[in-house]
Amino acid sequence: MKNSLIRALRWSEKYTKTDMVYLFKNSFWVLLGQVATSMSAFVVMVVVANLVSKEVFGEYRFIISIISILMVFTLPGLDTALVQSTARGYEGQLDLAVKTKMRWGIIASVIAGVISTYYFINDNSSLGLSFAVVAALMPLYGAYFTYFFFLQGKQKFAEASATQAVSRILFLIIMITTAYILPTSTALVAAFLVATIAGQNLGSWWTRRKYPQEQNIDLRLIPYGKSLSLLSAIGIIATNIDKVMTWFLLGAASTAVYAIATLLPLESIRVGRMVSQVLLPKFSKNNSSITFKQFLYKSSWMYIPLTIIFVTYAILAHHLFSWFFPQYMEAVHYSIVGMLILFSNPAYIVRVLFTSSKYEYGLRYTFTVIPIIKALILIVGMYLFGLWGAIGAFVVGGFVELFVHLYLLKGFLK
Repeated sequence: MKNSLIRALRWSEKYTKTDMVYLFKNSFWVLLGQVATSMSAFVVMVVVANLVSKEVFGEYRFIISIISILMVFTLPGLDTALVQSTARGYEGQLDLAVKTKMRWGIIASVIAGVISTYYFINDNSSLGLSFAVVAALMPLYGAYFTYFFFLQGKQKFAEASATQAVSRILFLIIMITTAYILPTSTALVAAFLVATIAGQNLGSWWTRRKYPQEQNIDLRLIPYGKSLSLLSAIGIIATNIDKVMTWFLLGAASTAVYAIATLLPLESIRVGRMVSQVLLPKFSKNNSSITFKQFLYKSSWMYIPLTIIFVTYAILAHHLFSWFFPQYMEAVHYSIVGMLILFSNPAYIVRVLFTSSKYEYGLRYTFTVIPIIKALILIVGMYLFGLWGAIGAFVVGGFVELFVHLYLLKGFLK
């Protein structure tokens, strides 16, 4: 059966013009890890959304969005730089990456502390205490997860996915237990941070035991990681600003509805991210090249499964919400429209080409100009049309990202 599958994949290469055996083999393991992440996140959302009020759930999602924005200060670009550097043979940098992210995470802690003080002064003890917890744990959040990108750089996708799956099981247990015992926004935020840090620490410990770190340092790692982090800062803020703006402009309950409506659409665009995770080490290691026409041809094959996913979801969405989110039936139509964003997935593959080639002009647009455009669309849409405007901006922003990427790619690839 294995040989038959390989022959079928090799046959398909005549049409896709892609190394389908490599892509299928490694995408399978990345998909496995992604399924574990998505399923655990989905189960947690189902449990929490049905155990707490919309106001508590909206507050929880608001705080998580702020945490994601604070991640800007923990050098998120270092993860991508580590994948590339490890793929080129520099395999002794895991400890350096962890310590660097922790040091920069102190800045995020200070900002969270200021936010906490503000809410305490304004007699909002719930948000004040929540951000105090964030301030205490922020330097550790995401630092140990560098092991995952180290394994990706070594193209150990099976090991990366297995450790990720184990950490998500731990996350699932802690979050569900907390939701049942103490369903408050502060307790949920604390559980979210502790569970994530514990799972990442476990994966980091296992990786160090399996791959002892040698003194093999890429001197360009930290500078390039800082450069990527600076470029990605606006993008990270723009990506997470939707729930923050919904909170301030439309209230906690609308934030909860928006979070539920975009839950599965956000998971759907991980298809492109998953493929990009597999391609980045290969492109970085082999310095792969491709023409613009070849890219269009190869990426067009994605639209077959994407269309099937969208149609299936549109048919089943009402039933899914009645089963899992009965309190949020008003979010069904928002969610179906939001699912259109999955057709913007090829934009993530363009990012891989820009990142692996260190194409700074394209990366500046990717991480600065495009996010600003998307944020402006969101502000206008939400101001004029409320929640529908937010959903519309969510989708339109995805296609703006795709078309701008394609325009830049055409100039980059000859």
